[in-house]
Amino acid sequence: MKIRVLVTLLAVALVAAACGDDDGGSASTPEEYFRLVADASERFADESDAAEPDFANSEDPAETGRIAFSALADSVEGFVDTLEDISPPADLSDLHDDAVAKGRDAARSARDLADAVAAVSTPEELAEAFAGAEAVAFTEALDAFGQTCVALQGAADERGIDIDLRCEG
Repeated sequence: MKIRVLVTLLAVALVAAACGDDDGGSASTPEEYFRLVADASERFADESDAAEPDFANSEDPAETGRIAFSALADSVEGFVDTLEDISPPADLSDLHDDAVAKGRDAARSARDLADAVAAVSTPEELAEAFAGAEAVAFTEALDAFGQTCVALQGAADERGIDIDLRCEG
């Protein structure tokens, strides 16, 4: 089903974009910073997996979509709040600030899409919401946010820090 594919792609994109820590914190070294990021990536992946809807077994796909995308928006917003709470080392602050800014855009777009999905009452309307401007904006914002993860992974790699920020999904 096309809706399931979109939801799966969005979940994968969120995992790929994952960069943050639930409790925030101050990282005095790049190693500590990237450890916080990687730990948060794992938690966010678990949260995203738990929110993935099962449209194939749903009696009411519209309701399933409303619940799933509300949870997804909550998750993205919380994740970006966490990312914002991390204090990176000075040499990573520009990359970190860019990730936070792009993450805010992704969170806003996730909420807009969740709001559009909340207004649907039929599977046809749900499909229209997934094809609408909010879904396009969300996908674009996630791509931009994901690129910040790639940049952070590159910074870790350049420093010889062996860590996987899961930017590839």
